Amino acid sequence: MKAFEGKHIVAHYGYNLPQQIIKPKNKETILTNPSTLKYLPSVNDWVNKETGSMLTRFSPDTELKELINQLDKKLM
Repeated sequence: MKAFEGKHIVAHYGYNLPQQIIKPKNKETILTNPSTLKYLPSVNDWVNKETGSMLTRFSPDTELKELINQLDKKLM
């Protein structure tokens, strides 16, 4: 160990990664009157009764739709 004292014996062989693009976080919605919302399974979202606007604008893929349909049949 004395022979290596003060010597540079380990070097890093790194590389520079490309700069990552950070996506903005999801916008939060603060509900002042949640009683105006009603869940509609046909659109898979909460819809404002007064304006017709959707809360999350979530669109499930076909695999999720199939899974939900299978669960609904088992519960009935």
